[in-house]
Amino acid sequence: MTAFIQESAVKTESILIVEDDFIVAKLIEKSLVDIGYFVTGLVATGEEAIVKSETEHPDLVLMDINLKGKMDGIAASGKIHATLNIPVIFLTAFSDQKTFERALATAPYGYIIKPFSLSTLSTTIEMALYKHTLDRKLKESEANYRAIIENMQDTFYRMDLEGTITMISPSGINLVGCTSIEELIGKKFTHVLTNEQKDFTQLLQVLEKKGSVDQYPLILKDQQGLVHHVTASSHYYYDAKGEIQGVEGILHDITDRKKAEDALRRANRQLNLLTGITRHDILNKVTIILGYLGIAQKKSTDPALGEYFSKMESATKAIRSQIEFTRVYQDLGTNEPQWQVLDTIQPRSHVPPDITFTADVNGILVYADPMLEKVFFNLLDNSVRHGQRVTEIRVSSRQSGTSLVIVWEDNGVGIPPDEKEKIFERGFGKNTGLGLFLVREILAISGITIRETGIDGQGARFEILVPAGEYRFNRA
Repeated sequence: MTAFIQESAVKTESILIVEDDFIVAKLIEKSLVDIGYFVTGLVATGEEAIVKSETEHPDLVLMDINLKGKMDGIAASGKIHATLNIPVIFLTAFSDQKTFERALATAPYGYIIKPFSLSTLSTTIEMALYKHTLDRKLKESEANYRAIIENMQDTFYRMDLEGTITMISPSGINLVGCTSIEELIGKKFTHVLTNEQKDFTQLLQVLEKKGSVDQYPLILKDQQGLVHHVTASSHYYYDAKGEIQGVEGILHDITDRKKAEDALRRANRQLNLLTGITRHDILNKVTIILGYLGIAQKKSTDPALGEYFSKMESATKAIRSQIEFTRVYQDLGTNEPQWQVLDTIQPRSHVPPDITFTADVNGILVYADPMLEKVFFNLLDNSVRHGQRVTEIRVSSRQSGTSLVIVWEDNGVGIPPDEKEKIFERGFGKNTGLGLFLVREILAISGITIRETGIDGQGARFEILVPAGEYRFNRA
């Protein structure tokens, strides 16, 4: 007992004793003090217990059920626990079922039958304080969780295996087009938000295969008939036995972003139309200029003029070449990025017969601008034009952290250290000066980067870094 008292002397919890038998109350007080607790007071009625709890706010109340006055211990306990969240342990000489059921309704933290031992009292108090601490932390956690759910702009949802909505955040009201959450609970997800059945079926197939989806695109129509573009990040949720209970996740409404993107693409198409008309007219004028230059060269007998005519013809042809080059890239950024099979867009048919081409990128898909194929065509053109002695080209891949690195390398002369960044600048180079510049621009549309890491004299090596989420594997 001595060791127990010394160990318990550091307790800081305070306890209020509610007992109408003064002698019993004093005995309980001495026992509590002996094991290290601080007693805030002794009261004999339920009314006093409420007032004392409000003023002293003890950590725990020991409550006799039968008290003097109009209010018994059960009634007082209900008010104390409900308004002050103070744990209550009942002390009683009565153990009948009716009294026990009344006490149980107030959610007590203990129920001790008189007479009781000190060890029973001590253990019950310790357990009650411990349980109350856990309950308080749980309530705080639930409050934080509820605040997040209620204030989040995205829509959190949960549905059972039959597709019935069992939980949805308040933001779902705006997404669905209704007036209250109650209108949604118990309804089928596909009844309140209709969608292309094919899209929803595919989402469920991915869930069955992987157990989760991340930013899966869906097109939904609310109850007012308005179309919403959303991304779904969802997963199965399980019960304590590990059995699947349904699906829960987040719906992120990207309708405004989608509208902005569509408007931008329409504007780009209009600009492309105007650019095409302008390019056509310029090329017609260039053709006329070259025609008249040819006539002038034939009629001129002055060698000095002939040299000028030659320079004018060369400059005019350069203009024509650059204008025709822009035709190939006029659709850059006007179409949505899409998943592309990396192996099938390799420029195998354009590789010269004296160059061995190897691509080890089977089963890799990359989310990029539809002109991704031009990236590899330009890399091939760069190797052939500037590699001088290229006989081998290899395309491979490796993972680096969460990213994918696609490597294009040849065995040509390589690129000098001071030019490794300049080659991506517009106008740099001996040809159009746009090839590698456009390679970087095409990749940048979907957040992909490129750099040159080869060793001068041993060949060019281009590393294309594809961030997480922009690539996936589909190997058999």
